[in-house]
Amino acid sequence: MTTTTASGGLKYDPTSTATSLATAYVSGQQDLLTTQTKQNKTTTAALGSLKSALLAFQASLSALGGSKTMLSNAASFSSSGYGSASATSAAAPGTYSFFVDSVAQASQDSYDISPGLGLGGSLIVNVGQNPIPIVIDLSGADADSSGSLDAKELAAAINTAPNNGGVARASVVTINGATQLVVSATQTGLENAISLDGSLLANPVALGAPNNLVAAKDAVVYLGGINGVKIEQASNTFAVIDDVSMTFTKAQAPGDAALTLTVGTDSAATTANVQAFVDAYNKLKTVLDSMTSVGDPQNGVAAGPFANDGALNVLRNRLLDTIRTAVPGAGATLANYGITAARNGQLTLNTSRLQSTLALNPAGLDTLIGSSGTAASVAGLLHKAVDTWSNSANGQLSKRQLTASKLSTSLETRQAKLDNQFNSAYKRYLVQFTELQKLQTQMDSTSSMFTALFSGDK
Repeated sequence: MTTTTASGGLKYDPTSTATSLATAYVSGQQDLLTTQTKQNKTTTAALGSLKSALLAFQASLSALGGSKTMLSNAASFSSSGYGSASATSAAAPGTYSFFVDSVAQASQDSYDISPGLGLGGSLIVNVGQNPIPIVIDLSGADADSSGSLDAKELAAAINTAPNNGGVARASVVTINGATQLVVSATQTGLENAISLDGSLLANPVALGAPNNLVAAKDAVVYLGGINGVKIEQASNTFAVIDDVSMTFTKAQAPGDAALTLTVGTDSAATTANVQAFVDAYNKLKTVLDSMTSVGDPQNGVAAGPFANDGALNVLRNRLLDTIRTAVPGAGATLANYGITAARNGQLTLNTSRLQSTLALNPAGLDTLIGSSGTAASVAGLLHKAVDTWSNSANGQLSKRQLTASKLSTSLETRQAKLDNQFNSAYKRYLVQFTELQKLQTQMDSTSSMFTALFSGDK
């Protein structure tokens, strides 16, 4: 900042003048450094967004495999209320008849516990019809140190015994002031039935006779109807049909018609799976398009951060080629299943075409799209293309992010040096203009003295 002195000259403010001159001294380098820093930050942010998009798409492809496939099958019973069923994509279509004679039950008994159950001894928990004894040591079960064990302490001893293995669960109920120990099997079926034996207790007669609340029972189902093949097991969940699981919850009455199980393609679920694949691809395509867009300067639309990046354009085109090109050996294309690419590369799904092709060749959909681990499939080829960028060891993203990180460090170092240059220049100018200010003050004082000395009033 400058002002006019008494002598008519310019008077400089040392601080503001030094700041202005020091800023001008480094302005060229600072402008260049600011531009490079801004560009590198934009590139770093864009690489992060691109990485998120690529990994999200790969995750959707990786989900295709194991029990998750494009094709979904369903299994259902002709009458509701008797159970449920499910089928994997590998299940063969078909119909089956079942008659549910009984459903499996878990045993449950209650015991009247005498108040004077003595300390010490062990409690035997028998499992199954041919008992496998579990001996529970009660030497430390007297939690309240009362000198005797009650129902609550016995229940706690059973539930926390290391050798229980989770086969028995005990609780306490109080009815009309009387406390009872209730012991339940955690699994259904005769082979998992639970009973207590007090013969090793300090007072064996303290454990009363069991009151059977629920009798252990196996599930009995007939394949083909009441006169068909008998299937008996401890669990209510049956896996007698390949890739089909059935769980029965209610027995049928004598004379009831057999249940019909129908296994076939779940059109709604399959369509949803295919639509999810289409949406995931379109989402990635949108990100790639925005990052490689050349923009529209006339309408104020900025170019994407990788507008002139040939490698990213190669990736985008490779993905589109994979969608449009037939997979060797698949026997069909995505277009056959109603998945087509528009002129802009975005995918659309024709559900009618999908359903009609599924009716003719349901298994072909999974063969065509496959999974990320299947090389000769759409998903496998897409995964391989994306992996050239997303691979953490040698992918393009890792290399570019490392380069951007190194450049960021270099720019920070250059900025620190430039800050030092600015500070040095500022200090130098501050000293110079401070001295100039002193000289101007002296000159102004001398000028005022001469003016007063030779003025006409004197």
